[in-house]
Amino acid sequence: MNSQTLEQVQVAQGVPRSTKSKLIGTIGNLIFYVTLIAVIAGAGLVYFGDKDANIFGYKIMTVLTESMKPNKKTEYKNGFEKGSLIFVKSQDPYELKKGDIITFNPVRGNKSVYLTHRVVGIDKEKKEKRQAFITTKGDANTGNDVPIGASQVQGKVVKSIPNAGFILSFLKKHIVVVAILLSTLFGIIVTLKYLRVAY
Repeated sequence: MNSQTLEQVQVAQGVPRSTKSKLIGTIGNLIFYVTLIAVIAGAGLVYFGDKDANIFGYKIMTVLTESMKPNKKTEYKNGFEKGSLIFVKSQDPYELKKGDIITFNPVRGNKSVYLTHRVVGIDKEKKEKRQAFITTKGDANTGNDVPIGASQVQGKVVKSIPNAGFILSFLKKHIVVVAILLSTLFGIIVTLKYLRVAY
């Protein structure tokens, strides 16, 4: 194909060849960086999940019991089952209200044990005295929990994903395999990116 024929093809297509190349390059870069962010986010989720660590103000935890399983006896329908993944956002305990689902330490001073139940009562008088003023209960439980104070509240549940906790637990148990797969995927992406740049 001579230069005149090439120009005719480019004019017929209505888009200069250089513009198409730039568009393809931009799309390739976008895919690369989105994948890179996904790999890093996935690795962070596997590593930090279920640990006493905040990621941008959120705790990511797996539900281990059926205490918050929705049932016909409760007026609330936003409970969750065992194996769900929950996102717990830092929350001012004094701004909680009845119906909120919170994660807390049931034993004062013990930060290694967590419960995630619904707020069913707030004692205003004890709240003013900064005593144990929050009463909680699991949606599937028959009785209330022992009242807790502000210092025991870890945060408020803002999102739950059914069964995702099982996946997280599996990944955590096979962290070495996951790390190898993520490293391999990242290596392939980087290689493809620079091969495209070279050619």
